[in-house]
Amino acid sequence: FAYIHPRTETPIFATLLVGVIAMVFNFLSGALINTIASLVNVTYYGTYVLTMLAALIALKRNTMPASRPGYFSLGRWFGPLSAIGLCWAVLVVLDMTLPQVNHQVALYTAVAEALGVVWYLMYLRRRLISGEAGPKLGAKVSADESNS
Repeated sequence: FAYIHPRTETPIFATLLVGVIAMVFNFLSGALINTIASLVNVTYYGTYVLTMLAALIALKRNTMPASRPGYFSLGRWFGPLSAIGLCWAVLVVLDMTLPQVNHQVALYTAVAEALGVVWYLMYLRRRLISGEAGPKLGAKVSADESNS
């Protein structure tokens, strides 16, 4: 399923598999699709929460790298806008998980996030530290690669 079509540069078989699985879930139960969509929405905003939190921590520790020359930068507005974005994303996550009807989604999200943390601690962290996974540190990116 890792095959990439040379002309379209897309993983055709993986895309078809995801489509077939989605159709099967949809035919099995509309409620299941609704739960999956809700779970995706919560984790989508959860990603924003974690990203903005990490950015604010880096800003506070003075370890946030400067923007490259010629690239967009929020400058002094980075901190306040990140804090506002963090608050907004937290409110959205709470809105999607606190009502009684959404408690199951909150539970599924918590379990999925816990599994992600376990996977990180048991497998990915070691690979990141050893350089087997993640971006190559110090690697130069050409202008063509950065625009694609």
